[in-house]
Amino acid sequence: PGPGVPTVPDAGLLIVSLGAEQQFGDGWRLSAEYTRSSQQRTELGPASHGGFVALSRRIGRATPYLSAGRLRSAAITRSWYRRLTDSPLQDGSDAAALVNATQRIAAEALRLADQDTVALGVAFTLHDNARLKAEWAHTRIGIASRLVDTPPGRETPSHTSLGVLSLNLSFSF
Repeated sequence: PGPGVPTVPDAGLLIVSLGAEQQFGDGWRLSAEYTRSSQQRTELGPASHGGFVALSRRIGRATPYLSAGRLRSAAITRSWYRRLTDSPLQDGSDAAALVNATQRIAAEALRLADQDTVALGVAFTLHDNARLKAEWAHTRIGIASRLVDTPPGRETPSHTSLGVLSLNLSFSF
């Protein structure tokens, strides 16, 4: 009963990425990358575009760096997210609460990304196979970000920012 649900045999996700790195004199390096993913046969999917630019300089065993990046879902994904979240039912009934919760779950399932990040850090070479990295990153979230978990029953973070201070030890064998 009811209208049929349109189906497609496959979603046809196409991902194209282009990156470049240029080393300059005195230990300076500029890196950049741009990636675009495109959903071919459905409006709902992980279509997005994003990239980063980073400038670093090796000074002995330390490499300080500054980077800026952006990740943004396709316009159709952002539009669906707004349609599902911008007009909740206000009557306070159990039925309205159920509809609102269902629409929020559907919106969060879209895996929306709308964020910009600037990071400042330094990587120290401890050994040929070990590095220690300290970084402070500031992220601005627009409509929402799939990269930020929302605890059950809490509002999805939007139009806000957050800072992250991290310390990372990496090694290879």
